Amino acid sequence: MFRLIFSVGLSFVMMSAFAQLASEPTTQPTNLRKDSYDKAWTFDIKFDPAAADGYLVLRSTEPIVANPLDGVAYTKGTGLGNAKVFSLGFSSVVRVKEATASTDYYFAVYAYNVTGTDFTTINYLQTSPLTATIRNAGNSPGSYYNAIDFSSSNVIVDLKNLINPHTKVEYADFTNTIVREFHERDTSNNQHVINCQYSNEYVLYSGNFGLGTYDYSREHRMAFSWINFSGIQRADFELTPEGCDIHALELVNNDVNFQRSNYPFNDVVTSVYTYQAFKQGKDSRNKDAADVWGPRKGDVARALFYMMICYNGKYGRNWGLSSLLSDADYQDLQKLIDMHYADLPDAFEKARHEYVYSKQGNRNPFIDFPNLVDCIDFSDLTLKGNCSQYVGVTQIQQQTKFMLYPQPASDLLNISFDAPVSEMAELTIFDLSGKLVAIRVISVEAGNQNIQLNTIDLVQGCYLFSLQGTELSARGKFTVAK
Repeated sequence: MFRLIFSVGLSFVMMSAFAQLASEPTTQPTNLRKDSYDKAWTFDIKFDPAAADGYLVLRSTEPIVANPLDGVAYTKGTGLGNAKVFSLGFSSVVRVKEATASTDYYFAVYAYNVTGTDFTTINYLQTSPLTATIRNAGNSPGSYYNAIDFSSSNVIVDLKNLINPHTKVEYADFTNTIVREFHERDTSNNQHVINCQYSNEYVLYSGNFGLGTYDYSREHRMAFSWINFSGIQRADFELTPEGCDIHALELVNNDVNFQRSNYPFNDVVTSVYTYQAFKQGKDSRNKDAADVWGPRKGDVARALFYMMICYNGKYGRNWGLSSLLSDADYQDLQKLIDMHYADLPDAFEKARHEYVYSKQGNRNPFIDFPNLVDCIDFSDLTLKGNCSQYVGVTQIQQQTKFMLYPQPASDLLNISFDAPVSEMAELTIFDLSGKLVAIRVISVEAGNQNIQLNTIDLVQGCYLFSLQGTELSARGKFTVAK
């Protein structure tokens, strides 16, 4: 459901039935590829120009079935067939926004000519457009966790010291950063669309987005009252790192934000308030609860886990769930874990994660390694076991800094490690029943290695792997989520 902010006209193209068309280009551009700017949420494509006045660039998540009409100048964000217009102009380098992590995007580029600046004369070369399928970057921690010994009994403190302190993005900059650079999407008539992350309401608007203007809020997924250990005013809280941490802020409708209040997250069985995909009411224990849109349930849980680790010890307090304030008492920890596993990190959340990492310089370990939740007791932030088995590796011999990412994988798994020698090694993959599902012989060079394993044909679930050479030996597990 869309909520229209401004009344707008319906026309999204300029055309004329009487204009003399410009001459049609004779060749299309060539060599469409990804440029060096490559992020999980945005990337650049480039191509080699043709003898033409400009180019129409279309993008889709499926093979493009579309042809532009001569005499029609399409505006950015306009739909054309099963594609979307991302550029109409002379540039052979195009920045593609609105991306999600590790996604295959289909592109088609059409050369055109115009007469001067009169776009009613636009004439496209409609045959054999330049096409390519391009995958953008994914969730990529790289060497971020290299200093962490996940088998250490001090791993919770080590993680806390890794992710905090970090670069602070001011609360007032929420709109200018993540809203405009990540959430905002272009559509026809030079308009934009955002959506409420709790209710999935879509809002169509013109001009620049403003929270107050469009009845939207920055929702603290970990409520202010839960962590107001110093008893400060709300305005002062928003100046603190925990009060403006983008990892834990969400873009939501004002009414939804108000109704969520400081209630814990749970499934609502008796609704008091409903707004599209969001509900507030009583859970199965007859406690007040907030119930968010399904694809964001896991995101909420991981944000809470992150906050507990990131700010643990601040104000001299334990940030485990049982020590938080106000209605945190009613938050069901097992429900958060269930939400986490029922909605594992998807391509959208991974892209958002990489965006926040680019701004704050810190990561959420529970997005990079979802199984880490199994070795931490979030009620008091103590260890339940050895965390090394939950980052993918259960046995490691002869090498260090062994890492699997992203976890879970959707279609590509990176296996990164330091090899002691150069040798041939055998990589085998088994399902949990012990059935062999893949085997691969690889050439390993001494030093840092990164093996990419295609998991696109693996069904969702947990798998075991073995990497065995003469000097190299490792076993572990990983998760595939579609």
